[in-house]
Amino acid sequence: MRDPRRQRDAPDPHARDVRRLPVIELEHTLQCIGGNPRNTLISNAVWGGLPFTEVLAQLGVEAPTANEIVFRGADQYHTSIPYSDHTDEKLWLVWQMNGEPLPATHGAPCRFICQGRYGTKNVKWPVSVDFIQGSYTGFWEEGGWSQDAIYQVNGFIFEPREGTVHTGEVLIFGTAHAGEDPIERVEITYDDGESWEDVEITYSPGANRWTLWRTTLTGLTGEITARVRVTAESGRQSTGAEGTDQAHGYDGGMQVIFTVRA
Repeated sequence: MRDPRRQRDAPDPHARDVRRLPVIELEHTLQCIGGNPRNTLISNAVWGGLPFTEVLAQLGVEAPTANEIVFRGADQYHTSIPYSDHTDEKLWLVWQMNGEPLPATHGAPCRFICQGRYGTKNVKWPVSVDFIQGSYTGFWEEGGWSQDAIYQVNGFIFEPREGTVHTGEVLIFGTAHAGEDPIERVEITYDDGESWEDVEITYSPGANRWTLWRTTLTGLTGEITARVRVTAESGRQSTGAEGTDQAHGYDGGMQVIFTVRA
C-alpha cells in the first residue's frame, strides 16, 4: 500500500553499486494488506537479489544489534520490521523481477522483500535503513493498520466473476495464501457451508508463495453461490466471505454469485 498523494523523488544513485552483486532467485508472493474480494491485490514473481545480511556483508557493512529496522522510501513512505527478520534472512534486497531489471513501478532500482509480511512491510525505492533500539510506528500503522502485518490465511476466486452468466460446465479457479504457513487444503461450498468438497490444487510450491487451485461445477443450474475455504499447515483456517479485521489483512474465503443456464 502506498499513499498516492505522496510524490517520489529521484532514486539514490548509490543503489547502482548493489546491482553489481551476485544474484540469487527468490520466488515470492506479494499481497496487499488492504486486499479483499472487491480488490484482489495479490501477485507472484521470481525476484533476483540477496538476503540483506549478505548485501551488507558484500558491501563490508556491519549491522548493529537492534530491536527494529526502520525503512524510508524516496516516496516518503516509512515503516519498520523486527530485527529478527534480518537475522533470520527473511529480509531480502532485490533488483531483478522475473529475470529482468526491476521495473520502476515495483521500486527500481531496488526494493525490499520481507517474507511473511504484507506489502506494507516491503518498501520500494529505499533511501535509508536505520537499526534502532526502540519501537517505531510507520505511515500506515499510524492510521491503525497492523504493526506486525503477518499474512492471514485467505482465498480468492478469480473466475467466474460476480454476476456473470454461464452455460453448461463452469471452470472455477483462484488462489490461496498464508505467507510462511503453507497451504494444506482448499475446499468449496455451494450451499452456504452445509457441505464442502475439495478442489484440485494445481500449484503448491510451499511457504511464501501462493497456491493455485481449480474445480469444475457440473449438474447445477440457476443462481449459484460459491465460497472457498482455505486451511494452512498450522491448522489456521480462513473465515467467512468478508473476513474479520480488515486492518490486519483479509482472512476470509471469497464468495461469488453467478448464474448457470441449462
